[in-house]
Amino acid sequence: MARTNLVDVGKLAGLDAAFGYSQDSPSRRTDRLIPFVILCLPIFLSIASGQDKGSTPQTKVLTVCEALKDVRKLNREMVAVQGWFSFTHRHGGYLTDQRQEGRPCDNLSGKARNWLSAIRLDSTDNPNLDDGPVAFRAEPPTYGDLIDRFKDADGNVDYDRRVLVTLLGEIRTKKRLKILNLHDSETGGNGYGSAGAFAAVLVVKSCLNPEAHPPR
Repeated sequence: MARTNLVDVGKLAGLDAAFGYSQDSPSRRTDRLIPFVILCLPIFLSIASGQDKGSTPQTKVLTVCEALKDVRKLNREMVAVQGWFSFTHRHGGYLTDQRQEGRPCDNLSGKARNWLSAIRLDSTDNPNLDDGPVAFRAEPPTYGDLIDRFKDADGNVDYDRRVLVTLLGEIRTKKRLKILNLHDSETGGNGYGSAGAFAAVLVVKSCLNPEAHPPR
């Protein structure tokens, strides 16, 4: 007589009878499916939501003014921002809103109307980053690679060029930000860059889709 060391078939049959289950009853087949469903449910949910390990979350590309409008909510978040990249001796690198060209953003109000429609840029390699270091490394093409595009064969920076570019990085702002309109149409405060004129800084992780643009 065949015997099994794992399951006593006779006892199982007795249990089925006690609970009113036949050998092939729908209730028994349903009970057999429950462990399978519980095991596979996380996988099904992962695929349905698009959050499986092999997928990369989509990052919405913001304009400079969109990023500035929500900068307090986005503070310390990874964002993608598109704008005109310029590099000057005084301000270093910064992104300017394509439509506003430095003028205050139309979607801002109150004291934020004093802000330039521009975001200061910085590198992960800067040992003196405002508000401390970041928790990621830059990926090519980096912020430094972008600056190199502004240099001629002798290594001199062409300050008259600008590039339409999308930059991925961590955006930061001050908790007690205060920026004012100063004399001679100058802007200054406790923000970022020269005279603290910028309401936000983007610590650049990578440069996305740069497009060369003729000199201004």
